[in-house]
This record gives sequence, structure tokens and C-alpha cells, in this order.
Amino acid sequence: MVDERISIALCTYNGERFLPELLDSLASQTRPPDEIVICDDRSTDGTRGIVEAFANRSVVPVTVHVSERRLGPTANFARAIARCDGDRIALCDQDDVWLPNKLAKVDEAFRADPSIGFCFSDAQLIDEQGSATGRTLWEAIGFTGEARDRASRGDITPLLVPHTFVTGSTLAMRADLRSFILPIPAGWIHDAWIALMASFVRSYRVIDEPLMRYRVHPSQEIGVPSGPPPGRLKVRVGLALRPGRVDVHRQRRRADADRYRTIIDRYESGAKSYVESTGGRLYGGADALLRELAEREEHARARGTLPDGRAKRLSTVVREYRAGNYRRFSAGALSALQDLLY
Repeated sequence: MVDERISIALCTYNGERFLPELLDSLASQTRPPDEIVICDDRSTDGTRGIVEAFANRSVVPVTVHVSERRLGPTANFARAIARCDGDRIALCDQDDVWLPNKLAKVDEAFRADPSIGFCFSDAQLIDEQGSATGRTLWEAIGFTGEARDRASRGDITPLLVPHTFVTGSTLAMRADLRSFILPIPAGWIHDAWIALMASFVRSYRVIDEPLMRYRVHPSQEIGVPSGPPPGRLKVRVGLALRPGRVDVHRQRRRADADRYRTIIDRYESGAKSYVESTGGRLYGGADALLRELAEREEHARARGTLPDGRAKRLSTVVREYRAGNYRRFSAGALSALQDLLY
């Protein structure tokens, strides 16, 4: 197999506190990257000075790009991915720490199966001070049991519709996927979009071990849950029916509907042409999943456009409940109660 170049796409924003440790871990990889592309989102602290100093001393080519305006993490990652020259691209967050063998394990996964389009791994969770919490990333986000087994068998795509188990900093992808996944539509987080859409057109590899230390801290822009979600029905109902959440609830349901639509539209407009041009493969359950996505969209849009009067919305709620849509696509009777009473 011809050696393929690996790029690291690193996005930064006001990351001076943890960035030096991350950069040291990139420089210590047993399989060095072939380039590091750093996109800074107009930091106002010492981040730019840190990355520029790193670029000057690095034996690996490093390019630093500064946004003309604040983009946010998803658009900044899209920009970094687009600027990479490697055959594979490993995404990187500014506040984590890579284990020395991370890129070597990624390289090994792609070499073992040249047909895969992406791979991802577990991570050790650490706190602000860098101490291990005793938990792993997969434990924290619920990627255990049947979900993990199903993903290992090659059927992760349906799991990625309502949730994501692929955290960006653990993800490495083939660069040719850019023609299908970019641009990343509004309303999506980059890692959730990339993993889902890539799984429609490429096989993948689950690396069943931690390859990095994932830092959990209050100032991170996108993180993992610090504990289990509320489980008691009384607590969940109280949260669902809390005053002031009417508009937020409707907006979220409409946003959900828009997200489902973007999946359908992108698949229908680009999946087959991508596979034909790259030698990928279409997910075998795509037709059934697309039908489900259309049903999810319709249900979410119905919930997001309910009228203000409770009596006026009763017929829609009853219709969706009798069709089983609350059970299939929402939280069952709790969601129906929420729609009737909020």
C-alpha cells in the first residue's frame, strides 16, 4: 500500500490554558503527521502567539489561518478540513491530549482496510487539571452494550440519526469525503454530520480503545454530559413543562425537522455520484432509513407548529399519538403531554 499523507485539522479559539499540552502531544506522536493545519477563530487571548511559536519550531509543516470574522466551531472545522492537503484528515480539539500512539493506530486502521472512509476511537476523560475521572468517553455518551455491538458489526448509520457517538477529536476521515460532506449545513455540529453522512457512503472502523485524553471543563464549547440525565418521571415532567419553554420547545422541533431534511437532501443529491467517483459503497439500509427520516421530519414539524390554544392542538397530538409517532420518534406519552400542556 502506498503511504498516504495524514493531516491534522486543529481549530482554536481562546485556548491558551490547555493548548500547549495539546501541541506537545501532537509533536510526540510515534507516527508524526505530515502536516498540521490550524484555523484560529479570532482568539482574543494568547492563543495565536502560542500556535505561531509552535509553527516556527515544529519539524512538521504547520500552517496557521486566522478567520476574518468569528465563525463558530462547526464552520471553523469545515474551513480547516477544506485546507488540508493530506489523504486522511484527523480532527483535533484544542483542549485535549493525544496519546503518543494515536496517529499510529489511525494509520494501522486505514492500512488494515483500505476501503474504510473513517475511523474513531474511545477516549479517557480528564478534568480541568488533567486528572483522570475514571470514566471513558464512550461510557459518558452511552456508547455501550447493544449500540457498541451494532456499530462494531457495521450498522452504525441508524444510531447516528437521533444521537452521535463519534466525537470529532477521535475521528479521522479520508479527504475525498469532503466532496460529499461539505458544506456542513446550518444546525449541525461538525462531528455528528461528518460521521452520519460518511457512514452512508463508506465503511468504517471502530478502534476499541482510548487513543486520547478528552478534557471536560466548564468553558468548552461542545462537551459531554457530566453525569446521567434526569431519570425520575417527576423531574423529567417538571423540566418539560417549565414556564418559558414554549418557544424554545417549538424552535427545537422545527430545527429537528430541518436537520432531518438536510440529511435526505444531501444523500439524494450527492451519495450515488460520490460512490461512483471514489469506489465507496452505499449503506444497504439507506432506502428504509430515508423513509424513516421523512417520517421523523413530518412528526417534528407537526410538533414545532402546534397552535397556541390547547384545544386547537388536541387533534394533531391525538393523530400523532395514534400513529405511534410519539413512541417512535419522541419520548412517548411524556412528549404528548408536553405538547398538550405547555
